[in-house]
Amino acid sequence: MEETTVDDLVKAGNEASGQARNTWISFILFGAYLAVAVGATTHRQLLLEAPIDLPLLSVKLPLVAFYRLVPILFVLVHFYVLVQLYLLSRTLHLLNDAVAAIPLSGERERIRVRLDSFIMMQLISGLSRDWLPRLFVRLAAWVTLLAAPVLLLLAFQVQFLAYHDETTTWIHRFALVLDLVLTWVLWPAIVDSSGRFGGAVARWVRGLVVLPAQAAAKTIELISSLRAGGPAWPSLRDAWRTYTTVEQVRDAVNSAIRQVTALAVLLTVCGGIVVFSLLIATVPGESIEAWWTGEWVQTPLRLEELPAECGNRESASAEIETSATSPATEAHRIRTLACLSHPVVWTHRAAGYRRQINRRIGLTWWPTVILFEGVPDPVESTVDSWLSRNLVLIDVDLIGLDSDKLAKTERTIVLRGRDLRNAVLDRTDLRKADLSGAHLEGASLVATKLTATNLTKAKLAHAWLMRASLQGAILDSADLQGADLEKAELQGATLESAQLQGANLTEATFWGASLKSAFLTTANLRSAALQGTELRGADLRGAALDSAGLQGADLGPAKLDGAELTSASVWRATTDLRPITDLISRYTDARFLDLKPLQVTGMTVEQAIGRWLATIPEGTARTAAEMRLSGLRDPSSEQKGRIERSGAWWADLKSQSEALDMVTDAPLRAAFLAGLGCHTDARGLLIRLKSTQAPPYAPCLAAALLDGNCRAADGLAAGEKKPLKGLADGAFNCAAVDPQTSSTPP
Repeated sequence: MEETTVDDLVKAGNEASGQARNTWISFILFGAYLAVAVGATTHRQLLLEAPIDLPLLSVKLPLVAFYRLVPILFVLVHFYVLVQLYLLSRTLHLLNDAVAAIPLSGERERIRVRLDSFIMMQLISGLSRDWLPRLFVRLAAWVTLLAAPVLLLLAFQVQFLAYHDETTTWIHRFALVLDLVLTWVLWPAIVDSSGRFGGAVARWVRGLVVLPAQAAAKTIELISSLRAGGPAWPSLRDAWRTYTTVEQVRDAVNSAIRQVTALAVLLTVCGGIVVFSLLIATVPGESIEAWWTGEWVQTPLRLEELPAECGNRESASAEIETSATSPATEAHRIRTLACLSHPVVWTHRAAGYRRQINRRIGLTWWPTVILFEGVPDPVESTVDSWLSRNLVLIDVDLIGLDSDKLAKTERTIVLRGRDLRNAVLDRTDLRKADLSGAHLEGASLVATKLTATNLTKAKLAHAWLMRASLQGAILDSADLQGADLEKAELQGATLESAQLQGANLTEATFWGASLKSAFLTTANLRSAALQGTELRGADLRGAALDSAGLQGADLGPAKLDGAELTSASVWRATTDLRPITDLISRYTDARFLDLKPLQVTGMTVEQAIGRWLATIPEGTARTAAEMRLSGLRDPSSEQKGRIERSGAWWADLKSQSEALDMVTDAPLRAAFLAGLGCHTDARGLLIRLKSTQAPPYAPCLAAALLDGNCRAADGLAAGEKKPLKGLADGAFNCAAVDPQTSSTPP
């Protein structure tokens, strides 16, 4: 080829290289810019939907719009860069052919030295003959054009998982798969010597199919020639050295091995990336996770099924049962290689205030648990996993207002209808927030400030709200089934028509609150402060109200069948139940009912009421609470008549209850409670069975809950079932207990 032609190709290649280099640098800067923006996104921003503040530009973009549109834009920019490099490669491949036709090696090297130093120019032209510089050039190209774009797209998906938006997550997956497809199509055409889209594919087909076939044919030909009179078998080694056919076979085999190895590595890496995006980095409970865990993964691994090296089972059960604040240890011991070798689902939500292993709020694949479901650390205010797909905000002030400004503010932040499942918001300030209709199933709100917060129709099933401040909060029609509100402060709160079946409300404070028409079936209200609480129409069947303070409460026509009122204080508590029905007299335990007037240590009743009201925010909540507590003050003549009639009813109930033989009626009482618990939430019954003084019906009730027909007990963790098994072993004469027919579901 003429010198002028080679010079023209060198000039054209250098010009194209300059343009491609500028595009490549711009792409790297754009990717780095997006990486900074994505890395700077915090869980606080995700919770509050704060806009993304782009560095340098001082431009704010809406959070969801940024995470939906920018990944697609990035893929388009990456595609443009690859196209530019493909156009450059066509010129360089022509130049390589022209240089290869020059007979003198020195002349060829002189031409190659004149080429631009851009890494893609060097990669395609093959300037360097030393392996180390050539390796560095390849690494620079692979990292910036292949690995980094994929990692950035995965960062988009992982960083936004805690927002729990399935649509956006699928956009991220689409962008990732599209980028992989474009890379697979364009990159081989860029680096292949033919410079054509089909060149690399043809080379792969040749390496994987044609060359192995030729090698097999040559081998058969060689063996046939040996048998037909070639060298004797003892000199076969010499034959492999002398026959030219042998060299062809060797080259074909080596080429096929290289092709198979390279393709296998690429397919494995790309397949792993797709599997991570589709099946591991998932939104909790999304459709593909439900399909994968439901169709392809076995039933959840139970604690008693763990091999011995996974940890001590008894200590694990003790961890589950306790509510201490010490760091979880058993959950860490479970994370051993032996445990993870089981291809099963297992999940845990364990941290200071909670010990729950294999609680089936939702099925989760174990790689997702390891990478995204870490144990929250109350000291470090984070989780111990590398990543998190749930919001984690511990000890965070989200409102940023002092008391004076807060009192003048009607609503601080609006989180209406948000998906906050499994979020960890312990001790976070959410006062006067609007969380109406929000999904908070399984969320941790331990000691969280929720004063005057609107939680109307919020989904809080199995949430942790121990010691939460809910004074004046609105929880009307909220779903709190199986939730833990031990020692929660609910003074002046409204929970009208709220679903609290099986909830733990031990020692919770309800001064002046409204639980009108609330569903409290099998709920635990032991030692709860319910003075002045409105319970008209509430469903208290099977509820535990032992030692509860019901002074001045208005129960109206509340359902008390099977309730435990042992040592409960009912002075001035009013009820419209007339007369005492057989269900109440036979199944309600009202022994040692306290009918004495309210006594508050160190103060009068009036002073106590004033102190109670001071804990409720000023406004309508305090006014309504004051009206409900008025029955503890000097009642009107109309109120006095109702109080006297109710007092006589309570005294009659007490006498009838104390006359019953609790041991003889234990099977019937257990059957009644099992029917309630098995149709709603069985966890409310567990608390009373775990008490140091188990009731006489405990063995029969435990046996009923462990019965295969009790559907509500299916979701109990192994640690929760273990004490039931111990009680059930002592059960006898429990033939009357049938969870399916012993009670009508509420």
